[in-house]
Amino acid sequence: MATNESGESNDVYNKGFDQPRMNAAEHSRYARHPRKIAFRLLAQNYNLVTALGYPCIVLDAGCGTGDSSKLLSYFANVSEILALDESAEMLAVAETFNNDERIVYDLTDLGTYFRLPESASDGFDLVCSFDTLHWMKEPLRGLAVLARSVRIGGLLIGFALASTPKSYERIRPLLSEKVMLPNAPWFTDDEPEQSMGEALENIGFEVISCNLEEDRMIYTKEEAMGALMMLKNIFPSSMAEEEMTRIIDAYLNSFDRLPNGTYVERTRILIFVGRKVCNV
Repeated sequence: MATNESGESNDVYNKGFDQPRMNAAEHSRYARHPRKIAFRLLAQNYNLVTALGYPCIVLDAGCGTGDSSKLLSYFANVSEILALDESAEMLAVAETFNNDERIVYDLTDLGTYFRLPESASDGFDLVCSFDTLHWMKEPLRGLAVLARSVRIGGLLIGFALASTPKSYERIRPLLSEKVMLPNAPWFTDDEPEQSMGEALENIGFEVISCNLEEDRMIYTKEEAMGALMMLKNIFPSSMAEEEMTRIIDAYLNSFDRLPNGTYVERTRILIFVGRKVCNV
């Protein structure tokens, strides 16, 4: 496969996509926490998903390295999963380690172009968006695209950041504008559940649940640095060592430190489940 100077597949650039924001190797090692939330969310809504019956056609929007897609394949009533991500590197990992005959991985930059691939179903029974919306430039627009892909009576299940992690806020002023950090601009600070609930209702969904959770991530220093290094191009080869050190110090100092030396970051996440009742 042809690559550019940074080692990325030229397929990404040939399709006009932005450079992928995530480093697949670091994501596989350090993105365990979102996987746990996705697993818990699917387990909590097991009865809702199985009640959709067979065949259940699923869209996994922003599948990353395919962990959530693999989890979805464990449902006996799921017959087909279309798993989308903007990164060819991520999808290569997914196809290697999270392959299943029911999963089709597709290179699609939903957050930039706001359209599904031509291979997408006319109406998905279940659409999942785990840890994805806050990476989009226009999260509400992305949510609307996902909503249109759900059939009447189908489900939308997902979670997103309700506030920007302090670690990212600390380093944002020190980074190039090309490095996109997650943010939650479509929520109000006071009532994010209400904002998300209204957003779902406005796109034709009955809100089954929309809950704000205080979340806590605990890292070793290696894991904290790995979470930082998941971001592509955060340390370009031309960056001076002094500048690099300043970013790392600002990042690590944003965490709370426990006596055992681990790093703790507190964030807020919104977990949402909706059933489509009408087309908007």
